[in-house]
Amino acid sequence: MFQHKRKSSTPTEGLGGMPIQNSPKDKLSLSLSLFGELQDKSKDEIYFEDNKSDEQYITFLKQIQNTNEIQFVKIANHLIEKNMFLIEGKFNCCWKVTVKDIRIIIWQMKEFKRKILSIMCKCINDEELDEVNEKLPVFQMCCFGHGSKTDNYNFIKEIIYNYNSIFDIQGDPLLNNQFSIEEVSKMKILEYMVDPFAPKDFIVDAMYSLYLFSSVDEVCTFIAGAHTDLLFALSEQNEIEYKLLQEQVVFISRLLFSIYSPSIQNKTTLKCLLNPTYPTDFRKFIENIYQGISTNYLRFSKSFNIIGDFKERNRFNQIYKIKLGKSLDLSKLNKKIKKSVDYLQEIKTFNKIVLVNLEPFFIAEQIALFDHKCFNLVEVKDLVYYEHKSSFKRYQQTMEHFSQNIEQLIETESDIDFFISVFHGLFFYNEFNGAYLIYNILSNKKKSNPLLFNKIKKISYSLYSKLEIFFKEINGHELFWIYYCSLPLFTSKVPVVDFWLDRIRNDDVLTLDFGERLNAEKIKKISIDVQLWIEAKETKFIFDEIDIVMKYFNNLAYL
Repeated sequence: MFQHKRKSSTPTEGLGGMPIQNSPKDKLSLSLSLFGELQDKSKDEIYFEDNKSDEQYITFLKQIQNTNEIQFVKIANHLIEKNMFLIEGKFNCCWKVTVKDIRIIIWQMKEFKRKILSIMCKCINDEELDEVNEKLPVFQMCCFGHGSKTDNYNFIKEIIYNYNSIFDIQGDPLLNNQFSIEEVSKMKILEYMVDPFAPKDFIVDAMYSLYLFSSVDEVCTFIAGAHTDLLFALSEQNEIEYKLLQEQVVFISRLLFSIYSPSIQNKTTLKCLLNPTYPTDFRKFIENIYQGISTNYLRFSKSFNIIGDFKERNRFNQIYKIKLGKSLDLSKLNKKIKKSVDYLQEIKTFNKIVLVNLEPFFIAEQIALFDHKCFNLVEVKDLVYYEHKSSFKRYQQTMEHFSQNIEQLIETESDIDFFISVFHGLFFYNEFNGAYLIYNILSNKKKSNPLLFNKIKKISYSLYSKLEIFFKEINGHELFWIYYCSLPLFTSKVPVVDFWLDRIRNDDVLTLDFGERLNAEKIKKISIDVQLWIEAKETKFIFDEIDIVMKYFNNLAYL
């Protein structure tokens, strides 16, 4: 708040070549004059994009910081004369809407512009109220480059009156030296989800890791509240606020349903989204959800780098993926798979003898489908507290039983040859969890009966050696994650669940709760882990289940 004392009006030396008027009042008159000239031609602008170079602002900031006595009007004169405005882009229309958290906007500004703004606020922070009000039109012009209206002052007033809290890096959220969120309160996260000015990346992180701190129902309540605000903006004919709120409601609702739709119990809260005020395609999206129609949800994936930069990432595609697939004649392989399918139509009882006489890549396809079907039964909400939740534990137990019984089938060197080819097939189809399952079985056989393992074909041994490098414990399975992340976008792929567990256990070690605030780094890391799983759940394989094989696998897994 203001300390009601008057600043000295003693004239000072020029600042960076800026003209000096006879008194601060004369300077203010000049600024108001400049402000009036630009008022009409800028009043209809919505988004102002600054065409000035960053260097101009940086140079000006250095001049200000090197000046002994700084005056608000001198800074304002320079900014207005040079058409250098501090707030641009989407944030330039923020003064026309109800801003729930001005701090969001201030800390997303470029650092040098934020510092200039801070200096200007500090210049008038101890002036009396009437003097501050006199400067508001000029301050607004420096920020937005827009015409003056009485209700346009609210944003500027909020900045000035709350100067200390807004520019305090230790506020809520607490920011780090790079000005990204470090700690944040639960309520602030929920407010951000429906705030058009909140950082989208942070919102996506928070949504994926939602169960760390909140619930779907609570988010639904906030979305319904934003919908009410949207209708009020519409009734008040506040077009900009209406447009921004509509975009945010659509964004957050699509994101919510794309991640949690199957587990949302109470969807009535969001029936308001069927309102005609929303775009047709969005309403159709919501209608499909309420009618239980399968929808191709819009995925809000973030590009994430799991293992950091790796200079030779592409060589894994070249050396392994292509080389391993190069020896495959896909035309012949497809004929063999079709032959296996035709053969099974005549089989009434499926057993090991039948299994090892089929094409290994066909069995790889069926294992991939079986694993993925079980994988999909894990609920998203159980991923955050993985080891303590029933759906996750059921999946682990199912695959453990399946693995144990498959291992009992391997009795001869030809059986090992067969399952190395199955291992290759699962790797080729990017079903890495199934591949790891078979790898562990083969690895156990190699340890328990090395003489038998050494009798296998040379080509099988060579293939096994090439593949096992991806599944050995080296630097947190770095090679596997490098290869996994190098696969093209939208490629069907399923990670190794045990490797995923290692990741989430490591990330879970981070402390979430810092008193009344939450650790943003943990939210970000857990969100990546959850996103990995969800993207794997959504993967589609191009082959079909064969009932008789699935029944056999179900028996092996005690399902």
